[in-house]
Amino acid sequence: NYFGGPSGKLVQIEYALAAVAAGAPSVGIKASNGVVLATEKKQKSILYDERSVHKVNKSGPTCFIVYLTHP
Repeated sequence: NYFGGPSGKLVQIEYALAAVAAGAPSVGIKASNGVVLATEKKQKSILYDERSVHKVNKSGPTCFIVYLTHP
């Protein structure tokens, strides 16, 4: 299926590129005994409570889900 816009571009690709441009740089490194995930931490407003936001959730004894949201 083709989901292009009037200009002929793939709309999903355009949305994905916009989301990547708005996000913070991140990297994941796999080691023999685990994984390291790192991302840039930008300064938020003093009204922002960092304790209320969770972006890493444990889904099993050895499995975690890491996610981000579009600002």
